[in-house]
Amino acid sequence: MDETSVIINNYSPSWIKRIKEKLFRWIRLTNRPVVKVYAGYGGNGQLVVYGHVLRISPLPRKKYRQNIWTNTFSLIRLFMVRPIALARVQLEFNGQKVANTAERDGFFRLQWEPAKCRNRAGIK
Repeated sequence: MDETSVIINNYSPSWIKRIKEKLFRWIRLTNRPVVKVYAGYGGNGQLVVYGHVLRISPLPRKKYRQNIWTNTFSLIRLFMVRPIALARVQLEFNGQKVANTAERDGFFRLQWEPAKCRNRAGIK
């Protein structure tokens, strides 16, 4: 066994994880799962919600600046995302649950129809 493998094996995963989290925080990214909900639509008793499940996502801005370099890096950070493939997504409202699985690129679509509307239409 060479010297480099011994040095790497001495590091604990928690130490590496803390360094990684600090690095992510420094460049204003998060490596915790995030669900981004995009504009959907509704009508005739149903609601359609679109979104994206991300493993790595930019943190929201606290202050907006007039500095071109800060704004350029903020724009680049929007492209530094990693989706979670086939994530299970669930919408719950008024005791009703609608679940779906995200696509391989992390996008999902949930279609919700309230029980009252289904009962009026004769659907059980």
